[in-house]
Amino acid sequence: MSKNTFFTGQPILNQLLSLIDRNSVRSLSRRGGYDHYYKYFDTFCHLVTMLYCSLNNCTSTREVVSGMHACHSKLLHLGISSPPARSTLCDANSKRPFDVFQQIYELLYKRHRHLLPDSRLKQYDKLFIADSSTITLFQRILDAPSPGKMNGKRKGGIKVHTLIGAAEHVPLKISFTAASANDMPFLKEIDLEEGSFIVFDKGYVDYSEYERIGKQGAFLSPDRKKMQDMRSLKVGN
Repeated sequence: MSKNTFFTGQPILNQLLSLIDRNSVRSLSRRGGYDHYYKYFDTFCHLVTMLYCSLNNCTSTREVVSGMHACHSKLLHLGISSPPARSTLCDANSKRPFDVFQQIYELLYKRHRHLLPDSRLKQYDKLFIADSSTITLFQRILDAPSPGKMNGKRKGGIKVHTLIGAAEHVPLKISFTAASANDMPFLKEIDLEEGSFIVFDKGYVDYSEYERIGKQGAFLSPDRKKMQDMRSLKVGN
């Protein structure tokens, strides 16, 4: 009797990859030249590897590579012929521009936007929220986000700037800077439709950008309390 290969459910990674068109990713990376110096570890393999890293809460490249080697026989189902070497992964993380992954996200957002929940209030349709979060890393990798502590220790990091649509509750735009960078330049990347509302904290103080966004017909509220007031709205009010 042959072995049954039918599974009632799929791992989360398989479910995610089923939404990603490999040909689109490879076409995008080819147009941008992101695979120019890589024979085997192309952008799609890099994407799968980093998704594996995130879903398995890996904290080092050694842990990622060791885990992928342990399940070598299953990688073909993910579109990877062999797990990357640690040096290959480190080299790709260092030299491959992150812009390609930003473009992949935007591609997926446009393609699958219709699948996002639409049960939120109509008041949220044109409400957008801008904020940033800091991911701490060693100072030798990136600059420290603030002055050192009393004990002399300092940590570097990445600052993730995000614009979220309140109705869909997913990021519309993501930008990365060193954690020591100011929040204000992110406003220059934001373009809104007429009648939109954008809420952010007081770290985004740039009056020239306020004027530009205002001329687009959007409304600004650099105050989190305004956002909380809008979230308290109920159906029928």
